[in-house]
Amino acid sequence: MPPCARTPAAAHVNGNRRQEAVGLPLVIAVDPEHKHDRTAIGLAQGTYLHEAHTLPSMGGDPTRIEQALIALVHQIAARAQADPTDQIATAWADGGSFIIDTTGVGKVIADHLVAKGYTVTYFDSSTPVQDKRYGNPRAEAYMTMREAFQAGTAAIPPNAELLSELLAVKYEVKHSGKTHIESKDQIRDRIGRSPDLADICAMALGGAAEVCSIGGFVGDLGF
Repeated sequence: MPPCARTPAAAHVNGNRRQEAVGLPLVIAVDPEHKHDRTAIGLAQGTYLHEAHTLPSMGGDPTRIEQALIALVHQIAARAQADPTDQIATAWADGGSFIIDTTGVGKVIADHLVAKGYTVTYFDSSTPVQDKRYGNPRAEAYMTMREAFQAGTAAIPPNAELLSELLAVKYEVKHSGKTHIESKDQIRDRIGRSPDLADICAMALGGAAEVCSIGGFVGDLGF
């Protein structure tokens, strides 16, 4: 049996990690709402997640979700007027971008933001991955994030909901040798909600990585 999942060593706001992130561009990770979940948003610099939260339901309306994201960008930019040294505002001005789950309405939202001049990374968990150890980009993102936690190079805010979702996620190494993350439906059935915050954390902290190493057992992520 795999060991029980444990709290990640970097699961709390870490001042040193925040300072190390200075100079890196801001990434806004977005998992737009679907039928059974919520729109989740995370703000990150490198492997430092500043904040993660969900929006009130907008009925899956891509126009309303897009407007909410643009409003968020304007709010971030406005922070610089109150404090020119604001780290998040500076990081957005220095090449900030979105990474958006383009499943469902996410593709429409991403296309519209690109048309408006924003830089967007399309995160599609159905596309093939270059690293053949992973079944799809979602698995690669989660396991890359896991490695960052284990190495002590990642930090997340003290968000109990986010932490509980991260610790609930399980993975499996198939007979093919590829690692897969269990589906959202499986996690939802077990914990009673969709792991939307965990997903945007993985997208933000692990979604752009090319190479990482993984453990070789079946079980919890085991931070």
